[in-house]
Amino acid sequence: MSATALTSWAKAIRRTVELAGVDAAPLFAQAGLDIAALNDPNARYPVERTAQLWRLAVVATGNPALALEVARQVTPTTFHALGYSQVASTTLKEAFERTLRYFRIVTDAGELRFFQQGERYCFETRVQMGADGPAQEGGDA
Repeated sequence: MSATALTSWAKAIRRTVELAGVDAAPLFAQAGLDIAALNDPNARYPVERTAQLWRLAVVATGNPALALEVARQVTPTTFHALGYSQVASTTLKEAFERTLRYFRIVTDAGELRFFQQGERYCFETRVQMGADGPAQEGGDA
């Protein structure tokens, strides 16, 4: 079973590459992604194919730091309830707790843990066994 994620990252990638003057449609086609799915807020793409899109976008734009530009396209609505819950948090601890709660809406590619260890809090992300890892270009998970 292939891990999936909301098309939200891909939508942000599309806006970013188009702002850089690159036509996104051929990149989506080459990655095997239906660009029309970006119009459905609940659509999901396989993480493996989204990772391919990240790689293609970096090459097409010539920008190895493309993820920083993509991040500028992310808003509180990008990741649905997860984004809203983080904005509504009054503390960083609360934001991490809410991230745990809503993470599965965004992707099933990994597991998160948030716990206290002595006087510190720890936040861990783990890719599930057999799941596709996140794209190194953008941390897509």
